Amino acid sequence: MHAGNYNNTRRVHLGQDTQGVAQVAIADIFQFSGSCIVEHWDITQERPANPVNRLRCQIPPRGSAEQDGR
Repeated sequence: MHAGNYNNTRRVHLGQDTQGVAQVAIADIFQFSGSCIVEHWDITQERPANPVNRLRCQIPPRGSAEQDGR
């Protein structure tokens, strides 16, 4: 789970991995006025079986010669 905030908006990102159920990614976004929630948005998306994270593609695998500087 990841969470963050910006001004009066808070967000939560999480993934659901339950055996026998489709894996999903969920994002909840809340807008606050003081301590009260005034708006809420949510997004749910089924995660692909073999996802590709292009940002992580730039990081060499652990123990690789490239990561170890060899």
